[in-house]
Amino acid sequence: MATMSKAQAKKKSVTALSHPVSTWMWQLVDKSKKSSLEGTKEDKVEEVFGAEVGVGEDLSHLNKRRRRAREEKIARDVQWMEKVQSARASELT
Repeated sequence: MATMSKAQAKKKSVTALSHPVSTWMWQLVDKSKKSSLEGTKEDKVEEVFGAEVGVGEDLSHLNKRRRRAREEKIARDVQWMEKVQSARASELT
């Protein structure tokens, strides 16, 4: 590096430092314990009415104005789904 010009030395040092370093931390997992834990998680999952239109979605990425508007739209769509569902039920009876 002593024989290189300042520009060449800087370029070489920047390229040497700019390479990403990946580190993997491997952990052994007992598959018999993992399968028993997964079964309990599946039992807790419930079907939410209106999930098709956005009930239960994470809206934290939106700003206040857009979050409020999205919540109003979801509420409006849920009411519409309830009306459609009741109309279908009354049509079948």
